[in-house]
Amino acid sequence: MSELIAWNPRFSVTHEDIDNQHKRLVALINLLAKSKDEGKQADVLEVTMNELANYINQHFQFEEDLLKKNSYPDFEDHRKEHLQFKKWLTKAQNKLKDEKGKRALPQEVLNYLKTWLTSHIMVSDKKYIPCLKTYIKSGV
Repeated sequence: MSELIAWNPRFSVTHEDIDNQHKRLVALINLLAKSKDEGKQADVLEVTMNELANYINQHFQFEEDLLKKNSYPDFEDHRKEHLQFKKWLTKAQNKLKDEKGKRALPQEVLNYLKTWLTSHIMVSDKKYIPCLKTYIKSGV
C-alpha cells in the first residue's frame, strides 16, 4: 500500500514547528492506514488511534497558543474547528473500543482523517500565515 497521505510542500504554513507537527500527524495517519491494511488487531489500531489523539491535542494546543499570541483575528473560528474534530475523533476512538475484536477500523475513518487534515491545513491553517509572518517580522 502506498501512503494514505503523502506530504506535499503545498501543505507548508511557513512555520517550521507547525509544519513538522503536521508531518507527524500525516505519519500517524499513514501508520494507522498501514496497520489496518496489514490486518493488525483492534488493540494495535486502538493504541495508534490513542497516539494520534494525544498528538492532535498537543498540536492543537501549540497552534492555538501561537495564534492567540499573534492576535489571530479568526482565532475562535479556528479553535471551534479543532473542537469539532476532537469530538469526532473521540467518537471514532470509542467506536473502535466498543467493536474491539469484531472488526477492523472502518475505511470511512481513514478517509475522514485524510480529508479533514488536508483540507484543514490547505484552507483554515493557510489563512493564518500572514498573521504569523507579521509576528515573525516584528520580532515580538
